[in-house]
Amino acid sequence: MADEGGIIVTIDPSSPGIQKLIDMAKRLEDKPKALAKLSLMMRSQVLENFKLGGRPAWAPWSERYRIMTLKEHKGKSHSLLKLTGALWKSIRPLSGTPAGVSAGGGSDATGKPVNYAADHQFGSAAKHLPARPYMMIPPEEMDKIAQSWLDWVAEGKAIG
Repeated sequence: MADEGGIIVTIDPSSPGIQKLIDMAKRLEDKPKALAKLSLMMRSQVLENFKLGGRPAWAPWSERYRIMTLKEHKGKSHSLLKLTGALWKSIRPLSGTPAGVSAGGGSDATGKPVNYAADHQFGSAAKHLPARPYMMIPPEEMDKIAQSWLDWVAEGKAIG
């Protein structure tokens, strides 16, 4: 169609491709709920690291530390990074944008600060602590989370 020497192109909103774009735009209006679900999926993967003792496996306790904790805890052994459960309990899904998880930033579920979260994640030469990266998601699991997002945006499939 011409308009005083110009060209106007119109798009038929009833065409299937355009309707799909409209549906995608509507889903994105409800993005906070979808991001919250993605954050829960990410948290689940971080907690899985605790269950499996790391992915890849974390460095074991030093013999000195193992003996010390056995004495302090009356012979009860514990898995890596789960002595009191405070670090585990501090892992929370982020709300809002972006999707993600946090640990130790503030407090555990009881309100106590978890100041050593970064020491365990990155290691601490001063404390003779090797890095035991618990705040990581294996690439194949991150791919599944990303695909879940794409499926939701493109086709409205449930996340998770």
